[in-house]
Amino acid sequence: MSMSNALPETKTAGIALILGVVLSLFVSLLYPGGVLIDPVDQSDFPAAIGAMSDNANLTHVTTLLFIFAILLEVYGLLAMFHLVGPRGRLEGAALRFGLVGIIFSGGLFIIELSTRHMVVHMMTHGVGAGTGSGAQAHLQTLAEAVYSGGAAVHIAFLSVGSVAAIFLGLGLAPRFAEMNVFKLAAYGMILVGVVGLLNLAVVQHIHDFDLNFLALVSNVLLSIGAICYFAFGVGMYLGRSEFAPDDASG
Repeated sequence: MSMSNALPETKTAGIALILGVVLSLFVSLLYPGGVLIDPVDQSDFPAAIGAMSDNANLTHVTTLLFIFAILLEVYGLLAMFHLVGPRGRLEGAALRFGLVGIIFSGGLFIIELSTRHMVVHMMTHGVGAGTGSGAQAHLQTLAEAVYSGGAAVHIAFLSVGSVAAIFLGLGLAPRFAEMNVFKLAAYGMILVGVVGLLNLAVVQHIHDFDLNFLALVSNVLLSIGAICYFAFGVGMYLGRSEFAPDDASG
């Protein structure tokens, strides 16, 4: 049986997950310094800070929308906790671990985005700059320090998110008896997690490697993960039995 009468909260969570993915992808296109608005090399911290501060209002709005998108995605994923209890097998434990990890990684991403709010606020209002001839240079140094802290949090987000993606995929894949787009999405999460960890290992241990290429790999993996989330949201909204608690399917 592939369909079920989905619980209302499961359908609502599916809609939230879909909206979160669409909103995050849309906002990422408009983020200053990114794809469309004043694109810069993201490994060049002064240039990235300049792009954000030159488009201060847009940065604040897109950052808030990005945070809202993450909350929508986390809300949608929370509905999968209903799938854990009745099974009592390894896949249930893997799913629980994966969900906890993804929720935690979402919190890390929100912290990273919040540092961008602070960087723009510092650059536009001179917070922490003091007075005197060296004030602007001191302000730039402070902004780069805050931005660097955000970049460090991003590494933590990728680390936790990669491990969580593997366990989420391992927890969901066994629920599908036959190969379909939803089972492929579960396997896709495993792939995202494994390649993500390998990518991080290269960053940490092979220092002469092109960081721009590694950033590109990371962005591609995040996009694939977003597509997998979208598939999960569609399955939840359509009432697929695999996304319904075992005692509610049939």
